[in-house]
Amino acid sequence: MSEGEIDLSKLKVAITHDFLVENGGAEKVLVAFMEIFPNAEIYTSIYKPERFTKKFNRAVSKHKLITTNLDKLLPGGSLWKLYIPLIKNFFQKLNFEGYDLVISNSSSFAKWFKKPKTTRHVAYINTPPRFIWGIENATFHKFPKFFQSILSPVISRWRKIDAESAKNADVLIANSENIRGKIKKFYKSESVVIHPPVEVEEKVKKKDLEDDGFYLVINRLVAYKRIDTIIKYFNETSRRLVIVGEGSERKYLESISGDNVFFTGFITDKMKFQYLKKCKALIYPGEEDFGIAMVESLLFGKPVVAYKKGGSLEIIDKKSGVFYEKNTIKSVSDSIKKLENMNIEIDYLMKKGKGFSKQEFKKNIVKRINQIFA
Repeated sequence: MSEGEIDLSKLKVAITHDFLVENGGAEKVLVAFMEIFPNAEIYTSIYKPERFTKKFNRAVSKHKLITTNLDKLLPGGSLWKLYIPLIKNFFQKLNFEGYDLVISNSSSFAKWFKKPKTTRHVAYINTPPRFIWGIENATFHKFPKFFQSILSPVISRWRKIDAESAKNADVLIANSENIRGKIKKFYKSESVVIHPPVEVEEKVKKKDLEDDGFYLVINRLVAYKRIDTIIKYFNETSRRLVIVGEGSERKYLESISGDNVFFTGFITDKMKFQYLKKCKALIYPGEEDFGIAMVESLLFGKPVVAYKKGGSLEIIDKKSGVFYEKNTIKSVSDSIKKLENMNIEIDYLMKKGKGFSKQEFKKNIVKRINQIFA
């Protein structure tokens, strides 16, 4: 421990996490937090261990876990959005008297607690709540006008609480420049950027990489990801597409897919990495807050075809992939044709991907914690 640093092991720490119902980027952030604070207590509204790997569940089992009974009401965790008011209440009623530090890992309500005067709060923002701030284009504004009119005052009140909760943190950390801009816009607050941790457990060797000619999508299968546009393009070609992930849109996406589109469902990281080793390129549709799968693709020496908005602008450059500017079949088609004429430098891609390591994430988080206790 260097001079000026505090002994983290002596802190009483809580980590709040919205809900554990699917394995995504926020869960990788949670794992890193648990490694920094092996004695931290974890507060989350729902935990569905069957949706996670054994390794992830083992990591969680080493911590005291405080949750609700909501998981018993949710078959497979698929209906959790029906319980949003109860999830909100869970976090608002938390009492952190006696804790030195609370780290909220939030995309919705995990930062909605009253901070005791003697407790520090580090708020890691994966995104401001999409359903509150209208970021996700598939939620409340698609409801019938009658329901929108009923929900409008509720959403207005939740926006106020969300902004106040963010302002009460000792430091706001954005997972990307994209989210830093949203924090400034919605919360009228400044934040620092620490990109999410990305690591590949196996050592990637160039000689093990192949190009089997198929394209790969790794994403949650939800409407705002715009995977439907990608499928519609592949339906018009003989190219093959593999889609890794689960989500509420899976049945619909399967129904519009041709025989050249294959869905894997939920798979382990080891299986996912096998697809990355053999694909031609990763396709990343939709506006992402960051996009960990894009970094993973680079670590495997594979370029990315990405929608030119959000986190992709912080990861991909003209040597590591191709952007498309519109969610149209023609725009996707033009970008893939451009990619197939590119000279891909595998060494460059792999080096670029290594810039987003878990080690770098931990170092930057610890640095910020030391600053707020100085």
